[in-house]
Amino acid sequence: DGSFDVVLVKSSWRLDFFRFLHHVAKDGRTIDDLSNVERYRATEVIIRPTINRRNRLGNWACDGELITANEVRIRAHSQVLNLFASGIRLDQIKKINEEVSK
Repeated sequence: DGSFDVVLVKSSWRLDFFRFLHHVAKDGRTIDDLSNVERYRATEVIIRPTINRRNRLGNWACDGELITANEVRIRAHSQVLNLFASGIRLDQIKKINEEVSK
């Protein structure tokens, strides 16, 4: 549909993440069960780091990688990738997309 999920995780430590993974495997919790997580649906996101008290840019990471750029722009490009998965019927997806665009 040309959109993606933006997941923001605040104050997360590796040990907390491993605990979460254990809970997911054990009792089926989801990322929405975490109090320090916010999830949004978007078609474009611009990320700018905040400036700390010493007028220096704070450290920030994306997908576990340290980001050195001052700004990152992420956009979804509709229909750029083909999705292959079992149980998905392209004729149903086309019908749904046509109904949504009306």
